[in-house]
Amino acid sequence: RNVVDTYNNLAIVYAENGNLERAETIYRQALEIDPTSAVMRYNLGAFYAQVGSYSKAVEQYKRAVELHFDLYQAHNNLALAYIALGKPAEAVVEYEISIELNPRQSRAYYNLGLVHEEEGRFARAASYYEKALARELTMPDVHYHLGLAYAGMHKEEQAMAQYEKVLSLDPSHKEAHYRM
Repeated sequence: RNVVDTYNNLAIVYAENGNLERAETIYRQALEIDPTSAVMRYNLGAFYAQVGSYSKAVEQYKRAVELHFDLYQAHNNLALAYIALGKPAEAVVEYEISIELNPRQSRAYYNLGLVHEEEGRFARAASYYEKALARELTMPDVHYHLGLAYAGMHKEEQAMAQYEKVLSLDPSHKEAHYRM
């Protein structure tokens, strides 16, 4: 186990210093030592996502959750990779699992709201944005997207109130200024 942790730390250092090929090699060597390490699969998935290899990221995140289903971060990141691959339906499933495993995480609610907003399901998007805000009140982008969802539902006063909230939190938020 300590050897795998050492490999993991070494791979992170190589990746942070831009030596991506070496980082990938070390991640793979660690998995040769312990192919059942959900954490290593998760980290390799994160590495692939970071370098834009989303199909490989999906593969590793899937293996991570097969090994350790309760790893809610892997479900969340798997959803992000699905979004990058243009697979919103698969992303929704993974976000919902992630939220079920850890209902306190505001980011998954926000991301799920984004998927529904993109698909034109504004009421559902608004519901998820409100849940995100109930968990982390100072996220200007959540207020902004909640405003967009309200606008999509033709609730202009509520939309304007959200854009005002955005500007109170971030006076330089260009999109909110534009919507005002």
